[in-house]
Amino acid sequence: MRKSAASRGIIAPTIERLSKRTGALTSRGKLGQGYFQRAADRRELGGDANGTLINSSDLWPVPDVNITDRAYFKAFKSGTETSPILVELARARVAGGWATIVAHKVTGPKGEFIGIVTRAVAPETFEKYFASVALGEGAAISMYLRDGTLLARHPHVERMIGSHVRNSPIYRFISSPSGHGTIRLTSPIDGQERVASAYALRSIPIAIVASTWTTAVRSLGAGGVSDDVWTDC
Repeated sequence: MRKSAASRGIIAPTIERLSKRTGALTSRGKLGQGYFQRAADRRELGGDANGTLINSSDLWPVPDVNITDRAYFKAFKSGTETSPILVELARARVAGGWATIVAHKVTGPKGEFIGIVTRAVAPETFEKYFASVALGEGAAISMYLRDGTLLARHPHVERMIGSHVRNSPIYRFISSPSGHGTIRLTSPIDGQERVASAYALRSIPIAIVASTWTTAVRSLGAGGVSDDVWTDC
């Protein structure tokens, strides 16, 4: 849907700022696969083909942990065609608390499944970074799986981590093939009226949503904020 010239003059500057910041997270690799590799407060674990933990980057002796119930393990173990890297939000077995788990499938010389290497990153790791790039009062940056699961958010809302936004209009952008778009909506996280911009990462199934209060948008100029939805910005 195309937006009117009036709404473009009011909304576009804020959306452009949101989009550029959000896009920068993607294009510069800040939240791509490399970020998970560089994050200081993340744990690497190795498991065998039976789902038993056999190695850890920072724990010895290795705790008695089994991951056969994890969705990523089941997918790798099944032998069905899947991405060699899967992402899942789960309660960490070793450290406790929520963690975004990036799982890498390990195969033998004949392609047989022999184990998994995982990296677990707590929500606060991402949220500290989001806080450094947020656009001032009323701004929020959230990270979702493409299925709509909330992984992390600044400002943090503990009770919402792990919740889904499938019933929110923003989900259409998070889950769409293009993985991007901008919309005015009532936030499913804090109930505030917001203008939100979504962008999906290319290397892993994660989307970033940057938003600000509609009152912040209105402060850019006179008049109302259009309720139009558009996907071409």
